[in-house]
Amino acid sequence: MKTITRQDIAAVIVTFYPDDDFEAHVSPVLSQVDKVVVVDNTADPKIEKLLLSLRDKGCQIIRNKANLGVACALNQGICRVAEQGYKWVLTLDQDTHVHEGLIDLYIHALCAELADQKAGVINTLYRDVNTGTIGLSFSGKKIDGWMDVAALITSGSFFSIETYQKVGPLREYFFLDWADHDFCLRARAKGLRNFIYNKPFFDHALGKKTEHKFFFRKLSVPTNNHSPFRCYLISRNLTILLKENFFHEFRWALFLSFYLLTKFLLVVFFEKDKISKLQNLLKGFLDGLFSKSKDTILLKHPKQRS
Repeated sequence: MKTITRQDIAAVIVTFYPDDDFEAHVSPVLSQVDKVVVVDNTADPKIEKLLLSLRDKGCQIIRNKANLGVACALNQGICRVAEQGYKWVLTLDQDTHVHEGLIDLYIHALCAELADQKAGVINTLYRDVNTGTIGLSFSGKKIDGWMDVAALITSGSFFSIETYQKVGPLREYFFLDWADHDFCLRARAKGLRNFIYNKPFFDHALGKKTEHKFFFRKLSVPTNNHSPFRCYLISRNLTILLKENFFHEFRWALFLSFYLLTKFLLVVFFEKDKISKLQNLLKGFLDGLFSKSKDTILLKHPKQRS
């Protein structure tokens, strides 16, 4: 029977100009795992005071002094904890606040109901801090509250170092968006399964969501208000993944094809800076459509090159 203890577990948190609430988000993580590694991508030297405070609380710090992207930073953190002998890793964004009992839930599931399920990456639902709603839910057959899904978001994800070594590092060319889905899809291609729990165990924000009224205020439509650069990454990286996975992950691909189309429409109808965002969405789509997959795996994102 598989056994997992908290001494086997480390958390990796990526930061980029974290706000004043960040230390409060770290505290419940420190109480649930053996080690927290903070990988900081902030260029501003003013961040040093916060990082020193976190180090005093027991966090390990990897200071990049430049934005190398979330995918690269996660790889740095995961490799660090692997070198130190940890067997399991929890990945988090800087604005995520985990609930008490998250790690206990994961340990119990992996040693009990998911023990024989070839689990790759697991996660739970989350509460959106912008809207108060529960993040995207899933319908279908569940194993004691756990459902087999194609892909999961970075924040809250939990997997073994063995899984990471089997699947390979996160795709640094993606920089940020969809690197998590790519990792999960590659895990499935290796014969592993990804699971989500049907109750929220952390609070999280996806973009700067705002609500808009449509059809004479009868329908409320949320938008994420991503920056033009994020629009480019979202469109390019998702297009690459759709090309690579459309037929063998058809349901996932169909849903996210609709998402990408909807992204264009929401910008047109509701968001500010429409022209720049639409230009970046279109450029990202075309770059993704005509990219060579082997290059997007091997190369780092252009922003990372010296």
